[in-house]
Amino acid sequence: GGAGKALNAEFLRICAAGDATRAEVVADGAASGFYERTGWRCGRAATARDGRSLRWFSMDLHDGGRDR
Repeated sequence: GGAGKALNAEFLRICAAGDATRAEVVADGAASGFYERTGWRCGRAATARDGRSLRWFSMDLHDGGRDR
């Protein structure tokens, strides 16, 4: 496990229970690897005003939790 994986699973469960079809998150470079490892699909990237690298991730909730 780990706390991050548990929070991720709970977030996706709540989204699906609320009839969402897709979940999206924006993560900085430090967290991007976590989302990639847990099956999120990386979309666009941008640089924040403070210089941090940001990446948008999405997950299709009606495809077994995988956006592929």
